[in-house]
Amino acid sequence: EFCQENNIQIVSFGCNSYPKRLNDAANNMPVALFIRGNPERIHDSTIIAVVGTRDPSDWGQEVCRRITSTLVGRDATIVSGLALGCDQIAHSQTIKNGGKTIAVMPCGLDVVHPKTNTALAEEILEADGCLVSEYFPGVTARREYFVQRNRIQSGLSQGVIVVETGKKGGTMTTAQLCLKHGRQLGVVDPSSSRNLNC
Repeated sequence: EFCQENNIQIVSFGCNSYPKRLNDAANNMPVALFIRGNPERIHDSTIIAVVGTRDPSDWGQEVCRRITSTLVGRDATIVSGLALGCDQIAHSQTIKNGGKTIAVMPCGLDVVHPKTNTALAEEILEADGCLVSEYFPGVTARREYFVQRNRIQSGLSQGVIVVETGKKGGTMTTAQLCLKHGRQLGVVDPSSSRNLNC
């Protein structure tokens, strides 16, 4: 009833509207997805995850903007996690370039995390994108939910691009899941001169 009143669609495992890529990814995918916005986004022909650190360098920020813009220019839908840093840049740059983006959240769709990205979440919806979660409305983010969120980002995508990250953290988890799911993994090489023209 809450979902109906708040325009949240429920997509259950086994129904035709459950995304095929997610179904094919692994055996621990969500029993159901909650979706706000355009539910067709999860079926887009080309979905690429753009992920990275919450505290990117100036170089990482620019690389994230350029990679995202290039992907949008090739009609890719961008998926990320609505976190600060690289996720935030990927969503914003997609919208700026007239593209479509999916935000996979570690909480209920009525509880944006972090709160500072509430306006960005609304922009995603206004730009014909969608917010996705496996958690019931009202559920707040917990540490373990971020890791669970990462498997959905990878599962929905044909490939994952890691912009900038440390040796540990959620971005590395997403990269590992990408390989486990048999998807393509792209990583920006930080040691190759920091030449933004490459």
